[in-house]
Amino acid sequence: MNTLDKKYLESHRLCFFIHDVMVEFIKGGEKNKIFTSFFDLNDQEKKHLSSFDGHILDWLKIHNKHKEYEIAIKKTLIPAVLSDMLHCIFEALKAMESGKVTIAYLLLRKPIQEHLYLFEEMLLQKSDFIKILENDPLKLRPKNAGGVEGHQRKIAEILGNFSAILDPKYIASLRYDKTCEDSFAGCCNQAMHLFTEHKAIKTESLNVNFIFAGFEARETLYNFMYSRLPYLMYYFYIIFEMVVSSISKTADDYLLDIHNRIAAMFLLTMDHIPENYQTKQYYDLCIALEKYLISNLGIELTNDLLKNIALTGYAHK
Repeated sequence: MNTLDKKYLESHRLCFFIHDVMVEFIKGGEKNKIFTSFFDLNDQEKKHLSSFDGHILDWLKIHNKHKEYEIAIKKTLIPAVLSDMLHCIFEALKAMESGKVTIAYLLLRKPIQEHLYLFEEMLLQKSDFIKILENDPLKLRPKNAGGVEGHQRKIAEILGNFSAILDPKYIASLRYDKTCEDSFAGCCNQAMHLFTEHKAIKTESLNVNFIFAGFEARETLYNFMYSRLPYLMYYFYIIFEMVVSSISKTADDYLLDIHNRIAAMFLLTMDHIPENYQTKQYYDLCIALEKYLISNLGIELTNDLLKNIALTGYAHK
């Protein structure tokens, strides 16, 4: 049963839409065999492979087919990690619909802090990523980034020019800074554990984390979720497109349609965010997306046009 207050619906729809875009990539990839690796082998190699008693990845490595080895691993790893991430996001959003706030925050911790970080490392480490995954996968844990500042530097490097519209410092803080009230790190940890000892999120006397949350506390958690998660989901989408481009070429027309719709949906969320939950980062992204749509479509935007763009990707005058 969906008990979500209507003031959160635009943000909820945006988060689900970005989720669904990534799900469709997995479905389309499986249907079109994007995640299946095809290699050209000569007759001698085919003969060797047919008699090889082991995993094909071992055969590729033994025969110095490093490029094919990396592609095969990426085509297996990317959809698997993406699928696990999307399961968590889906269940978190459905939990918000049914009022299970603790479950939602608990489930979001893994995508925000771990899945996303793994994809970031994939982008940053490039060909070294496979070597690290093979020889020392524990290096790929978020705690090895060098704290919140380390995450900020990594995000800034990935975003490049995108840093003009997405704030690396803010994204890093939202995901990892337990000392900041404007962060998922603290509330996700409190949702995960009945008792927490970090000084910034230490469980109060005669309390158990999240268990005794009343109406005001729950409303705060809803307002925080739907004023912060859309910003992170947009970053999720940017990282997603960067990662999957290494294994699959996406049609430009499709990318344009999707980005138009995301931009329009994002702008529609702005009017529903309470004033005391609005941030400069969210506002700056809205301004950038508004300029993008005006330039791309050559029109002045209205609420009705934004709704139409959100549905179709295009504005009909």
